[in-house]
Amino acid sequence: MNLDEEVLVRQMKEGDKASFDLLYDKYKNVALRTAYLITGNLPDSEDVVQDTFVKVYLHCMELKNDSGFKAWMMQILVRTAYKAGKKKGRELPAEEVIDKADTRTDIGKGGFIE
Repeated sequence: MNLDEEVLVRQMKEGDKASFDLLYDKYKNVALRTAYLITGNLPDSEDVVQDTFVKVYLHCMELKNDSGFKAWMMQILVRTAYKAGKKKGRELPAEEVIDKADTRTDIGKGGFIE
């Protein structure tokens, strides 16, 4: 995490929606890839990402170390995705999810990772 990101996190905690939007734009793609690897489909993945960022916004004051934003956000995402997967009876091994999520792939039309 760079200093600019720490500033964005601090500003988000102070209620600055623009800072939240910038953090969302920065992490939405890796969040969507991670959620897709866990849920296995695009609609559920999009729901998980939305739920995650709502939780991030509502609970940002609980983040103790501003430099740990990405790890904190990803932890919320993974827990949210696994809950969604359990509701639908689908779950993938956790050890593969994070490694694959950081690769530079995009989810294309039809929900397939390209």
